[in-house]
Amino acid sequence: MTDRVRQVDYWGVLYLTTAMISQSSAQARSIVFTVPDMMCGSCGKKIITAVTMLDESAVVTADPETKWVTVLTRCDEGLVRDAIEQVGFEVAL
Repeated sequence: MTDRVRQVDYWGVLYLTTAMISQSSAQARSIVFTVPDMMCGSCGKKIITAVTMLDESAVVTADPETKWVTVLTRCDEGLVRDAIEQVGFEVAL
Protein backbone atom coordinates (compact mmCIF):
# COMPACT_ATOMS: atom_id res chain seq x y z
CA MET A 1 0.00 0.00 0.00
CA THR A 2 1.14 3.52 -0.69
CA ASP A 3 1.08 6.49 1.67
CA ARG A 4 -1.79 7.87 -0.36
CA VAL A 5 -3.96 4.89 0.56
CA ARG A 6 -3.16 5.23 4.28
CA GLN A 7 -4.20 8.89 4.21
CA VAL A 8 -7.64 8.22 2.79
CA ASP A 9 -10.44 8.47 5.35
CA TYR A 10 -12.45 5.32 4.61
CA TRP A 11 -15.84 6.62 5.70
CA GLY A 12 -15.33 10.03 4.12
CA VAL A 13 -14.50 8.42 0.77
CA LEU A 14 -17.50 6.10 1.02
CA TYR A 15 -19.92 8.96 1.66
CA LEU A 16 -18.43 11.09 -1.12
CA THR A 17 -18.62 8.32 -3.72
CA THR A 18 -22.18 7.41 -2.70
CA ALA A 19 -23.24 11.00 -3.37
CA MET A 20 -21.48 11.02 -6.75
CA ILE A 21 -23.19 7.77 -7.82
CA SER A 22 -26.64 9.18 -7.09
CA GLN A 23 -25.86 12.18 -9.31
CA SER A 24 -24.57 10.12 -12.23
CA SER A 25 -26.73 9.08 -15.12
CA ALA A 26 -28.85 5.96 -14.79
CA GLN A 27 -27.24 4.54 -17.95
CA ALA A 28 -24.32 2.20 -17.32
CA ARG A 29 -21.33 2.44 -19.66
CA SER A 30 -18.24 0.40 -20.29
CA ILE A 31 -14.82 1.81 -19.34
CA VAL A 32 -11.51 0.09 -20.14
CA PHE A 33 -8.33 0.88 -18.21
CA THR A 34 -4.78 -0.36 -18.67
CA VAL A 35 -3.14 -1.18 -15.33
CA PRO A 36 0.54 -1.96 -16.08
CA ASP A 37 1.44 -3.13 -12.58
CA MET A 38 -1.39 -5.70 -12.28
CA MET A 39 0.72 -8.86 -12.18
CA CYS A 40 -1.55 -11.66 -10.92
CA GLY A 41 -5.05 -12.74 -10.03
CA SER A 42 -4.65 -11.38 -6.51
CA CYS A 43 -3.95 -7.93 -7.96
CA GLY A 44 -7.06 -8.27 -10.09
CA LYS A 45 -9.16 -9.20 -7.05
CA LYS A 46 -7.97 -6.10 -5.20
CA ILE A 47 -9.00 -3.94 -8.14
CA ILE A 48 -12.37 -5.67 -8.50
CA THR A 49 -13.05 -5.21 -4.78
CA ALA A 50 -12.13 -1.51 -4.89
CA VAL A 51 -14.42 -0.81 -7.83
CA THR A 52 -17.36 -2.81 -6.46
CA MET A 53 -17.07 -0.94 -3.16
CA LEU A 54 -17.53 2.24 -5.20
CA ASP A 55 -20.48 0.82 -7.17
CA GLU A 56 -21.80 -2.51 -5.96
CA SER A 57 -23.78 -3.01 -9.17
CA ALA A 58 -20.66 -2.63 -11.35
CA VAL A 59 -19.49 -5.54 -13.48
CA VAL A 60 -15.69 -5.67 -13.35
CA THR A 61 -13.17 -7.90 -15.11
CA ALA A 62 -9.43 -7.69 -14.51
CA ASP A 63 -7.04 -9.60 -16.78
CA PRO A 64 -3.41 -9.68 -15.56
CA GLU A 65 -2.18 -11.04 -18.92
CA THR A 66 -3.46 -8.13 -21.00
CA LYS A 67 -3.31 -5.63 -18.07
CA TRP A 68 -6.87 -4.55 -18.92
CA VAL A 69 -9.59 -3.75 -16.41
CA THR A 70 -13.06 -3.48 -17.90
CA VAL A 71 -15.80 -1.86 -15.85
CA LEU A 72 -19.51 -1.60 -16.63
CA THR A 73 -20.76 1.12 -14.27
CA ARG A 74 -22.86 4.23 -13.83
CA CYS A 75 -19.97 5.98 -12.02
CA ASP A 76 -17.78 8.68 -13.48
CA GLU A 77 -14.55 7.41 -15.07
CA GLY A 78 -12.46 9.58 -12.74
CA LEU A 79 -14.02 8.02 -9.64
CA VAL A 80 -13.29 4.52 -10.91
CA ARG A 81 -9.70 5.50 -11.74
CA ASP A 82 -9.28 6.94 -8.24
CA ALA A 83 -10.62 3.76 -6.64
CA ILE A 84 -8.04 1.68 -8.54
CA GLU A 85 -5.22 4.07 -7.64
CA GLN A 86 -6.23 4.14 -3.97
CA VAL A 87 -5.51 0.41 -3.67
CA GLY A 88 -1.99 0.95 -5.01
CA PHE A 89 -2.19 0.49 -8.78
CA GLU A 90 -1.20 2.99 -11.45
CA VAL A 91 -3.68 3.50 -14.27
CA ALA A 92 -1.99 4.23 -17.60
CA LEU A 93 -3.16 7.25 -19.55
